[in-house]
Amino acid sequence: MQRWHVNPETGKRGICRAQTIKSCKYVKIYGIENVFHGGENEAKVESQKIFRNNNQILATHTTYKNTFINYIKDNGGFTFNVKTNEFVSTGIVFSPYPERCQVIKNEDITDEDFVNFYKNNLDIFIENENHFLGAWNNLDDGNIYLDVSISTENREVAFDECIRYEQKAYFDLDLGEEVIVNPNAESGQNLSEEEKIKLRKEWRNNNGQK
Repeated sequence: MQRWHVNPETGKRGICRAQTIKSCKYVKIYGIENVFHGGENEAKVESQKIFRNNNQILATHTTYKNTFINYIKDNGGFTFNVKTNEFVSTGIVFSPYPERCQVIKNEDITDEDFVNFYKNNLDIFIENENHFLGAWNNLDDGNIYLDVSISTENREVAFDECIRYEQKAYFDLDLGEEVIVNPNAESGQNLSEEEKIKLRKEWRNNNGQK
């Protein structure tokens, strides 16, 4: 019996010609737990289900377009769980994916930008739990920043990850405020251990950390 696979993003099925399941390109992209392999009839059923579910997800996010725009205007930003279709209100959020950040001028952003950002990063949203669509309206430079965020309950972890991924700050949803880690962060900075120690000391002093 031939082995078939289903692309979780499109719901399309095809014959798996990989020598092993783990060497299948879809498994490499999405992870083995997210790729269906089986006989042709089973693959047809699975592809229809995945395609239907993905269309429902995209339709749901399309209905949230105006909500995203209004939420940014009213709150300055948001963290949105794309799997539960809910705004996240607790935890500490930051982005470990600076390369996926999209910057759009405040006056140029449209409803479609939020949905397109979700679709362009569908691979990582499908593959991972605790990954959210983040948006921040920076009034200082007039830009809206869209990113893929994750959350933690540990402020030390948030600090360490921001240093690791060269992020300027994390957002504490419980306190409702941005917390600066490295105001001069930029890609390829390669901080020395002395610089990291200095930043940690400043962060602790400014935020009541012991």
